[in-house]
Amino acid sequence: MENTKKISYSNFQSMIDGIKKQEYLEVKLAVEAHDGHYCWDVTTDDGCPIIAVNVNGFAPNPMDVCISKVAIVNDELVVEGVDKEYGNPVNFKPEDVFAGHLSFIIDYLPATESVTNVSQKCSTNVLFGEEAIKAYNEDRWEEFVESHEGYNHITRTFETEIERQAYYSGIIDCNGWDDYAFLDSDELLDDENLEEL
Repeated sequence: MENTKKISYSNFQSMIDGIKKQEYLEVKLAVEAHDGHYCWDVTTDDGCPIIAVNVNGFAPNPMDVCISKVAIVNDELVVEGVDKEYGNPVNFKPEDVFAGHLSFIIDYLPATESVTNVSQKCSTNVLFGEEAIKAYNEDRWEEFVESHEGYNHITRTFETEIERQAYYSGIIDCNGWDDYAFLDSDELLDDENLEEL
């Protein structure tokens, strides 16, 4: 009989999502420092940021995009650019950008008189336990809490993204803490089981 059990591994997607959220926030703050928009000439060598984008969003289809403009529109970050190879406009959203690439844009934004640093303190909001995570994902959280099942919920703030990544690694390496989910920073913060570290 063939073994159908799958091998467990770390929740890398949750880490990637956290990095992308942090990048989005910091790029948005940097663009806001420039009155909400900034443009580059994509025809000059080394004159604009070049980032990797998954142009299909859901299926892997990476493309190098030369960024021509960033702007804040209706309080959302909008990024425009052309493909590096042919110069054709590329339609994409910030979430389609590879983790670690959106922040390349900041390298091409000069500091202003009032803004020289957009790094933010990083919060990590973690929910532990397979059943707790399942209840949370299935919108059965209140029912789960009322059942008094065991779970743990921790929030922690870090000075740098590097410190937060080290904490992620510590969770991954900690025996018995395999089932966890990273939440948005404001989720479940009023939970009576919350521990602040």
